[in-house]
Amino acid sequence: MIYTCRNENCGGIVEGTEVVTQCPHCQGPMQMTSEEKLNGLQWTLLGEFWSRKDDSKSLKRSFYCFQRASMEGEPRGITSLGIYVENGWGTEKDEEQAFWIYQQAEEYGYVPAFYQLGCCYQLGKGVEVDLERAYTYFMKAARFSYPLALYKVARFYEEGVVVERNLNQAFSCVEQAMDQGYIPAQVRLGMYYEEGKGTSRNLRKAFQLYEDAALQGDAEGQFHYARCLENAIGTDYNPWEAAYWYEQSADAGYVEALTKLGHCHQIGLGVEMNLERAVSFYRKAITGGSTKAMRLLADAYEYGLGIEKDVEKARYWRKLAGMM
Repeated sequence: MIYTCRNENCGGIVEGTEVVTQCPHCQGPMQMTSEEKLNGLQWTLLGEFWSRKDDSKSLKRSFYCFQRASMEGEPRGITSLGIYVENGWGTEKDEEQAFWIYQQAEEYGYVPAFYQLGCCYQLGKGVEVDLERAYTYFMKAARFSYPLALYKVARFYEEGVVVERNLNQAFSCVEQAMDQGYIPAQVRLGMYYEEGKGTSRNLRKAFQLYEDAALQGDAEGQFHYARCLENAIGTDYNPWEAAYWYEQSADAGYVEALTKLGHCHQIGLGVEMNLERAVSFYRKAITGGSTKAMRLLADAYEYGLGIEKDVEKARYWRKLAGMM
């Protein structure tokens, strides 16, 4: 059963087997409807409703909803359909088809579609890598203050890719993206303040930006916040709080935090020394591709730290780290 909110300004829509009388968004009254009565935007919103549920059946239903939205010419739904096809969510993965779908959304002037096309050209998804075209699409979306695109443009300016390196311009773009509520941009801005990129160096400001991002649950922000606490960057030295935030970041799967948490257990920084746990964290970080964790695991094998001494394995991990 499908229910839509009677409040036209809300757009709430839910689907399930139970009767729904109150909108989960605005708490207004709901009314039952049928698939035949849904328009393109409603199909898109229904797809987004199912996308928030973490199971394969929901992904397939979400994919179907975005297909129906696309048939109605709804650019938001078309773009979402492209994302599902690109990632193989609820359907077979097909990057070339996803690229074509994004192009259809582009014809409607839908800004997030510009961004997705930029990503395709940047990463070679469904099309040959073309950084100049990627930058063009990111700029096209950035002109509408789309935060993800502003962040991408900033990285182009920071690294001097396609355009001349301009740290002041990079700082400006990142700041605009942060003002739109994009947390990764806030973390990046913290790095700019910490390193003095495009602005005067301000360690206290950097620390505050990391702290705010960490409290919002951003894994990268949590890592940098912990790093500041460990190294007294813009704040007082606090190894116990540092270990806690490294753990929060590691729990979210941030690879650098897994490596650092392993090191904390190896040397007893903010936690009780536990060499076996250190090795365990290094192994987890290695699955994420951390070369630093490989070197630390090599040291553990060489000196028998939390694991049986094995010179051959130490040599293996050190060699592998050097190849990456």
